[in-house]
Amino acid sequence: YINNILRENDLVVVRRVDRSRGLVKVLFPSGAVDWVSPSKLLTRTESRTTDTGEAVVGAALVAGALWAIIDPDGFQDAMSNERATRPTRAAPTRSRQATQPAARAATTPDGTESRPLPIAAMPFAPIAPGAWQDASDQDVWTRWANGFIESELGQPERRAHPIEKVRLKSLSFYREGGRQASLVEMIVKDGRGAYYAMVVPGSTERTLLTSSGTSIPAFNQLVPPSIDTAESAHQYLRFFTSSIAGEDGIFLCVDSRDEFLSKSQRDRMRLTRATASRDAAGGWRVRSHVVYGNALFRASFRVQSNGTVEMLEDTPLMFVRPQYTISIKGSRRFYTRPS
Repeated sequence: YINNILRENDLVVVRRVDRSRGLVKVLFPSGAVDWVSPSKLLTRTESRTTDTGEAVVGAALVAGALWAIIDPDGFQDAMSNERATRPTRAAPTRSRQATQPAARAATTPDGTESRPLPIAAMPFAPIAPGAWQDASDQDVWTRWANGFIESELGQPERRAHPIEKVRLKSLSFYREGGRQASLVEMIVKDGRGAYYAMVVPGSTERTLLTSSGTSIPAFNQLVPPSIDTAESAHQYLRFFTSSIAGEDGIFLCVDSRDEFLSKSQRDRMRLTRATASRDAAGGWRVRSHVVYGNALFRASFRVQSNGTVEMLEDTPLMFVRPQYTISIKGSRRFYTRPS
């Protein structure tokens, strides 16, 4: 069985074991074949146990882990657990690397090969509306950022990836009680990526963003989000999904307004504007296209007023071939070029 967080585990057939890569080739019920990590496979007994225990997790993504690894007909769990961070000292007041396997032109169940759409550019930072501003006092902010990284990730990490510049961007969907949260970009020296954190400048409310998405729910406990309009629901979802990553990079909500895609790309992908409408539970139902790894799919999400995100359904549409992807190792983001 394949262990799934948001639905019952799928019964699969093991076709081949590649000991050199530590991967197992499995046949899914849909007829698709893909390589998976052995850690995702369960015995029948283990599957029954997790199916029972996963019902609560599936009802709402409390941990914030969005799922989706592409195969021709479906998506499997692709998230790893990361620890949430906790605020300690106050932030100042506001005045390309490694390689990974190439996105493959996968084979469909009937044996035909689909040609992926090339994508030359993808946003690097978590997506949020507004412009970046250089920190007014770089010396203060870089000292704070280096101390923050050391306190969260340890001295070896800080020494290996020292911060040389800091930028900030206001997060419009955090404004409860007059507290305006900001996204802080901590740029690593020599272009070796960046770290991102959510902070309330001048306070101790801060959280380092990790790949798993647990950090955003942790920050929401400190500063409740303001998701009171369709646009804020859409923007919050884009921020949430682009802040986390699976084995094949970040999850990127895209629509027909995105300028990092050319008009011909948007047309070929048949992108439409994302939509958001109120649901019976008082949250928002958001429909959007999503790019993950080498796939484009159409998905529906529930975004609750407290910031909890739940994927309701998804439909794979086509394969894409990014020129590079955004990877997150622990908390540090960096470019990854497919080989």
